[in-house]
Amino acid sequence: MRNYYVLFSDPGKKDVYEKIVNHKDFDYVCANPPYIGEKGHKELFRDTLKHYPYWENFYQGKMDYLYFFIELGLSKLREGGKLGFITTSYWPTADGASKLRKYILDSALIKEIIDFGETKIFEGAPGQHNVVFVLEKCSSYKNNGAYNEEITENIAKKKINRIKIVKVKENYETKSVREGLLKIVAHVEKHIAREEYSDEYIDVFLSPAKQGGLGEGAWNLMLPGRARTIIEKIKQEGAPLADMCEVNQGIVSGADKVTNSNIRLLSQDSISKNNIKPSDGIFVLSSKELASLRLPKEETTLIRPFYKNSDIDSYYIHETPEEQQFIIYTTKVTKIDQYPQIKAHLEKFRPILENKREFKEGKLPWFSLHWARDRITFESEKIVTPNRAPRNTFGYNKSSLYAMSDVFFITNRKQKESLCYITGLINSSLLDYYFMKSRKAKGKVREYVGTPLSEIPIRRIDFDSPKEVKIHNRLVGLVDEIIETKKQLAVYNKYYPVRLTRLEGADETTEPEDINIVADLPKSDLRLLRTHPEIRIDFKVQGVLLKGSQKEETLRSFCLSGISKIKKLDGGYIIEIMQKKKGASLVIHAPKELLSYLRIVLPADKGKRWEEISNEVLCPNDISMIKDKREKIIEKTRALFGKTEKLHAEIDELVYDLYGITKMEQKEIEKSLAK
Repeated sequence: MRNYYVLFSDPGKKDVYEKIVNHKDFDYVCANPPYIGEKGHKELFRDTLKHYPYWENFYQGKMDYLYFFIELGLSKLREGGKLGFITTSYWPTADGASKLRKYILDSALIKEIIDFGETKIFEGAPGQHNVVFVLEKCSSYKNNGAYNEEITENIAKKKINRIKIVKVKENYETKSVREGLLKIVAHVEKHIAREEYSDEYIDVFLSPAKQGGLGEGAWNLMLPGRARTIIEKIKQEGAPLADMCEVNQGIVSGADKVTNSNIRLLSQDSISKNNIKPSDGIFVLSSKELASLRLPKEETTLIRPFYKNSDIDSYYIHETPEEQQFIIYTTKVTKIDQYPQIKAHLEKFRPILENKREFKEGKLPWFSLHWARDRITFESEKIVTPNRAPRNTFGYNKSSLYAMSDVFFITNRKQKESLCYITGLINSSLLDYYFMKSRKAKGKVREYVGTPLSEIPIRRIDFDSPKEVKIHNRLVGLVDEIIETKKQLAVYNKYYPVRLTRLEGADETTEPEDINIVADLPKSDLRLLRTHPEIRIDFKVQGVLLKGSQKEETLRSFCLSGISKIKKLDGGYIIEIMQKKKGASLVIHAPKELLSYLRIVLPADKGKRWEEISNEVLCPNDISMIKDKREKIIEKTRALFGKTEKLHAEIDELVYDLYGITKMEQKEIEKSLAK
């Protein structure tokens, strides 16, 4: 390790520091290291590796900074010494922790892992998912190319070692985090010595795999009892997805948009001349930005519709994105001079584009996307999934679809099984359960990056077996039907505040919104608020009813600031519209149903003058039209949800049968998914 100097205000701290640096025979190492991921902190990692090249041996992409501390702690222990750390709970399964896992396997006996789940350990800290783990220094590195007697013994110990696992399921209800933590820790202490124990608060058990059976890949250690059996059965019945398909990330442009950070690379003169500001599109453009380029037809060949990960639902890709975006698809072979207007657009941001690593290393021209990927990935038949989702979300697509690196693309590797078949499998309840149990969630979402996707166990079909061919073809047909049903369901999205194709069933929906229903009525069935025959408007100032020209003049300057509840008056109903100026109010007389509608639509016009509002807001001639249409919408959407649920249930039954899942195991899966 290079020489370096550290300044300490307290000489005692310097002595401790030097002892840590110079000794490797500590009995115990305890720590709560900093929880810092590489994403958003690349400069910290670069600076660490620049000043301390020794850590290059332990660095890998997507790692957390805390991994260095675990490796350092183990390196400072004597043989038999113990390390106890509190960390985030993701490293046993994270892609960026394979080097850490290898180092632990080579250096230590894994004694205990206590997974606190959703239980808070630190008051006020957001997004806590922590583990406490204990390692015992137990080296198994070769000594001068050979194993000595001690190393041989250590290898034998590790081979049979079963790790004590404690899963905290529920915390005590207490007034403070500290009080709840003390109670749950005391409860763990009381039962951790047992080989197996379970109650409403914790599960205690020995790891399903012995340490000798672990490798650099994800450690699925946290599965108690029946869940362990089911997961092992799924893995035995399936082959890794990567054996059948290509799994690729979407595009990395290197400069989607102007940011507060990269704008500093531009000269002030260029910023002023081109009116550049943060959020302006560079490679990724909004519809408005694309239109402003006024591209001739021949240059539009570089423009691709661009999807976001939020456009992906289970089975179905939202065909009309919530916010349509486009990407300028340039690669290292693009002849940019043949596209002068696109070149002129990119030239405005050239200092930003020349700051990309691949350009600096001479691998790509300045105008190219950072990682454009192979076009065939985006243009061919595929399954797509967001990198994060609360449950399995795999959409099927066979048209052109481009997206960022937060979307993963699964394409055919000439296997006989249809991609529709695979779509049915990975959206099924069984493989939803597999992901839930075998991968550690980050909060309420799962990550589908890299290894987790590649390792999904896909049941291969024996195409010499008529029974299996029949199941394969039936699954393909069911997936086609679900996609078509969701396509029909998407037609009704415009009436609801949430996207229907994203939901699992009708129980998750709210009512269709009146304002959206009215917007879809024929113009012949609508009247302006000002001219509606069933609406009468009075205007009062200091309790005095204004009439004639005085009323009209005052109304023109009246601004909406608040709306009362519906009130009864003289055998009818009214609502009052208030403005900030005290003493002035506008009274609307109308049927109760019509007033209910106005109370929904008018808040959107807060701050506007009444004259403008009354000439813009549309109301149905007959308020019963809203009710009739709402009932028809609800009836149709519920029927479509019912059909989707029925199709999905049949897919589940076929998938359970393919993987050999028993009825008892099905109940366990469904019970677990329902939580």
